[in-house]
Amino acid sequence: MLRPPDPPEDVRLVLDASNHLRISEFDLFRLAWERWTGKPADEARLEPIFAAYMFRHVVPPWARHFAREVMASVEAGSLERTDFGADRVRRREPLPQSKAPAWVTAAVFGIFFMFILSTNYDPETSVPLACETGPGMRTISQIAYTLSGQPMPDCLR
Repeated sequence: MLRPPDPPEDVRLVLDASNHLRISEFDLFRLAWERWTGKPADEARLEPIFAAYMFRHVVPPWARHFAREVMASVEAGSLERTDFGADRVRRREPLPQSKAPAWVTAAVFGIFFMFILSTNYDPETSVPLACETGPGMRTISQIAYTLSGQPMPDCLR
């Protein structure tokens, strides 16, 4: 199986920095812009720059510099989210991971449906399903009894 190529070093740097700050990459760009220019980031202006990062792996110098500062403090063991303004950004929590593998869920559903499919309905001993449901099922049941040639229960007449 083919493996996608590793991201360029600058992209890996941005990813690692945003993960350590527990913010999105876009928020890292926003904080980096504010730190570089001293002004709040204009999202309309930031979007094409971020799109270039996402699709062409272009990391602007101010984002690279910011990410390097974050990673330097991580390596020094002194990372404080507040030093980089990450406390002003909504924290990105990791997606909940399922404890059970997907095949366990599929197996449970498979067993459930096999149980339903293997259930026998005997009109002589079972309560007619059509008599216990709503009017839509009544019509379908009448059609089914008519097509099968079996006598219709009294509740369907």
